[in-house]
Amino acid sequence: MRTGSMGKLLSLDARGKFGYSGGFGRITFGYTRLGFYSWWCGIYQKKYYYGEPYISRSKFYRPTNPRTELQQSWRAVVASGWDEWNTFDTETKKEWRLRGAMRHITGPNAFMSEWLNSHKEILA
Repeated sequence: MRTGSMGKLLSLDARGKFGYSGGFGRITFGYTRLGFYSWWCGIYQKKYYYGEPYISRSKFYRPTNPRTELQQSWRAVVASGWDEWNTFDTETKKEWRLRGAMRHITGPNAFMSEWLNSHKEILA
């Protein structure tokens, strides 16, 4: 959905929840001033159509987190991979950064890619 009136915001890059704040700092008191029932409420994104930027609004939704067994096991694998990455010394991390540079990704992402692929058969 294209919202033409929001496209004129030159000094504001609209992202995420858009509207008046309902709190102080990171603390939110109840709902925002416009509320979840207002038509202003939604998720705003800056998109490009043939090189022209415009602001798009989606309906607001609360994502679900079902916490299935498979999801929890993958979260444990990811957590153990990051624990493994944090135990590496600077030389090993440097080697991973060089391996990642060949694939145009960062060193930690290169390591996690191989870590997850090596554990794919275990959890399948």
